[in-house]
Amino acid sequence: MQDERKTRQQLIKELAQLRRRVTKLERARRAEPQRIEAAVRESQSTLSTILNSSSQFFILVDFNANILAFNTAATRVWQAAFGQEIKTGRSIFDYLLKEQPEEYARIASTIIDGQDVVIEKCFKGIDGLDHWFELHLDPARSADGQHVGVLCGATDITSRKQIEIVLRQSEESYRRLVEISPAPILVHVKGTIVFANQATLDLLGASTADDLLNRPFLQIVHPDFHAMVKHRVQLIDSGESVPSVDQKLIGLDGRVIDITAIGSRCIYRGQPAIQVVLTDVTEQRRAEEVLRQRSNDLSALNAELARAVRMKDEFLANVSHELRTPLNAILGLSETLQEQVYGPLNERQAKTVGRIEESGQHLLALINDILDLSKIEAGKSELEISAVSADSICQASLRLIKELADKKQIKIQSHIDRAVTTIQVDGRRLKQILVNLLNNAVKFTLPGGEIGLEVHGEAEAQIVRFVVWDTGIGIAREDMPLLFKPFVQLNSSLERQNPGTGLGLSLVERLVDMHGGSVAMESEPGKGSRFTVSLRWQTEGQASASLFDSSPVPASTGAKKRAATQSITPPLILLAEDNESNVRMVSDYLQAKGCRLIVARNGREAIERAREYQPDLILMDVQMPELDGLEATRQIRLLTGLTDIPIIALTAVAMPGDRERCLAAGANDYLSKPISLKILMAAIETQLNRTQGTDSR
Repeated sequence: MQDERKTRQQLIKELAQLRRRVTKLERARRAEPQRIEAAVRESQSTLSTILNSSSQFFILVDFNANILAFNTAATRVWQAAFGQEIKTGRSIFDYLLKEQPEEYARIASTIIDGQDVVIEKCFKGIDGLDHWFELHLDPARSADGQHVGVLCGATDITSRKQIEIVLRQSEESYRRLVEISPAPILVHVKGTIVFANQATLDLLGASTADDLLNRPFLQIVHPDFHAMVKHRVQLIDSGESVPSVDQKLIGLDGRVIDITAIGSRCIYRGQPAIQVVLTDVTEQRRAEEVLRQRSNDLSALNAELARAVRMKDEFLANVSHELRTPLNAILGLSETLQEQVYGPLNERQAKTVGRIEESGQHLLALINDILDLSKIEAGKSELEISAVSADSICQASLRLIKELADKKQIKIQSHIDRAVTTIQVDGRRLKQILVNLLNNAVKFTLPGGEIGLEVHGEAEAQIVRFVVWDTGIGIAREDMPLLFKPFVQLNSSLERQNPGTGLGLSLVERLVDMHGGSVAMESEPGKGSRFTVSLRWQTEGQASASLFDSSPVPASTGAKKRAATQSITPPLILLAEDNESNVRMVSDYLQAKGCRLIVARNGREAIERAREYQPDLILMDVQMPELDGLEATRQIRLLTGLTDIPIIALTAVAMPGDRERCLAAGANDYLSKPISLKILMAAIETQLNRTQGTDSR
């Protein structure tokens, strides 16, 4: 076993020593034949033992390629590889049919000249597979030092060759993939570029690979980034992983190219190297710069617009107030003249004074509209909510437009639901809403037509609806989006006969919003229009019990409720709403009911608040800036931990199919504005109870 571990050189050395010993013994044999003969046999036996114990196989052939001797390993390998038994006296070409005698003669000649020969050979075995051997060929000499043949020592390197072949094939496949890759890829060894694919050549403006190969890598790096690149190369060489980085390259044509680069260690043709994958972001950086500049311009423009709006509001408010002073004198003098304080008036004079007073009142109404709209837009207008009689408000509104309707011979219809007695609103503002709508109805209805005011109460939904309709000229569908814009008048011949500022409907919408309600319209050209104002309504005697109510409880259950209240954390509710009046109203109510509240004023902010705070429930307004409530709901449903959070959609549109769209987007419930706070509270409790029940299971 010890001899098996000896190297080939040690074996050759021992063989040479034994040959010399045999030669000496043979020379001495003539003097002492018997003793020397025994020593020779012993030496030959030792030589045979050494050869047969080696793991390498040895074959001794003469210069005619005839086999002279072989060891045990040779017998084993020969049988396994070629399926034949090796025998002395036979030519080696009887076994290796593909080997050419000329090649053997050349090798033999080289050996005779005193040169060692090491070659790798592949032989086809009986298994059909290639068998690789590393052959060490040395001269074989006789006892007297004469060349008698070639001693071939062989090592089976089939496994190593197979690995090398696989690696070479893998490297070639990888190289082909890199060559056709759309991503620019280059390789440098010790800072010198040794490979660049076609995408890299295109990026840097190189005609052929020779334009880049053997160049220092830093030659194509912008000087501002040399220090950073050197440091990253050191990190990669030390085995550290480095992230991608933004930097600049210099093309062969002098262009500055913005790129992101990521480097990693690799082996290129047996040498340690660094592979760099590049991404051209020049256009992206240029677009970002343009976008940044536009953003700055928009910011400046927005600031200028905000300043202009503020100046407009201040101007309108100041002008409105200044106009009131002379108008007050005009109306006061008109009233004095009508009462004939300065003496009697004839019929013609009385009519003239009446027209002056009527025109003054019209001018005052216009000024009031301008001032009211300015205050609302500036956030300086507040409601004075109280319990008012719905019937009284309606009758007062009808009286204010009756004279104008009578002049045009327009018939007035009215119907007021008897169940609607009192409502919680700002009475003056509600009258302003109804009068504006009724005035428009009279203005755009031809003589002999009809207008109407209806009030309908929906006790279950806790909503009261005020409907103003007419049989007038109607509104085209394409003009409807313009109706509620301030200072906009639709282009119709009839409207030009009835001048106005175009503020009425805009003011109506804002006042309804302040009440937390909604306004909708239906119209068809030539068949009239129908405006519906929906406000919250609570019938008399309705209970206000709530899970979060702080009302007294019976003594027998009081202790239990206090214990439960102390052990339960108040629910955290996210309110996504952009209307400040609704935000204040809902916030005050929910906080009074013991809820904790977070507010988001647009869809994107709602997503961020939901991700950050993980609320117990979300109230999602559908119409919001930047991102609408439906899309915000869809994105929230994709967030980890928020897939099952209750979401109640709120909308002021209330069009057919809205409920289905909200539920399809991921909402659990749907409520249309104006929303009864009690119904809202009941919906919240239902969803929270359902969630708690699911958690308990």
